[in-house]
Amino acid sequence: TTDVTNVQFAYMMVIRTAIRSPLMLVFSFIMAFVMGGRMAWIFLFVLPVLGLGLALVIAKTIPLFRRVFKKYDKLNESIQENVKAMRVVKSFVREDREKEKFFQRSETLRQTAERAFGFVVTFIPMVNLIMGGTIVSIMWLGGHYVAGGQMLSGDLLAFFTYASEILMALMMVAMVMMVLTRSIACGKRIVEVLEEQP
Repeated sequence: TTDVTNVQFAYMMVIRTAIRSPLMLVFSFIMAFVMGGRMAWIFLFVLPVLGLGLALVIAKTIPLFRRVFKKYDKLNESIQENVKAMRVVKSFVREDREKEKFFQRSETLRQTAERAFGFVVTFIPMVNLIMGGTIVSIMWLGGHYVAGGQMLSGDLLAFFTYASEILMALMMVAMVMMVLTRSIACGKRIVEVLEEQP
């Protein structure tokens, strides 16, 4: 059921965000070039950096999420064995052994999950750092252009609006990709269950 919930959440994110965000990104990018001229070249540096960071995080997290779900299976298997064979465990006085086995499996699950979600969590500050750097660059360049009379302050404000639209669209696309990495591993597990011969 966890796998199905993750796939459902990813599908919901795709139909709500993954269609709207790229369109918002493209049209805001075009308008930023129309309004900002030379300042819009900042985004040609920002987009590849974000894309590279996202590709690295996805490459690292997909195998880790597969391992997390295998650890979930081991933990569930341990619980299922204890529930089904409760009398056998009590008869042979194996409670301590079973508790130790459960603790080891839950501990390995925790460590693997921390590593997997650690990569996902580090991506968010990286995106915020890039977004902040972009805004500071726009303010610095735009301030010089306005002070030099090459740009009107209203055009700079409009450019800021398009810049924030571009950055928010990038953030949404990145979030969808993060959710998709987890749901890909879940989808493969669901397919394994569906293809299992009774």
